[in-house]
Amino acid sequence: MENPDGRVRKPKPLQVGVQISRSIHPEVPTLYEQLRRHLGEVFCKLAERL
Repeated sequence: MENPDGRVRKPKPLQVGVQISRSIHPEVPTLYEQLRRHLGEVFCKLAERL
């Protein structure tokens, strides 16, 4: 990133994006589905107690 005076500044951590490619981490969608299913079961059990 360049300032108006021409100096280049280092990006702050929040300005650096991180992307995880599915080709590198194909298990990510599977883990997401498992987590979603588990959370659904947890919420159903909690609702039964109310």
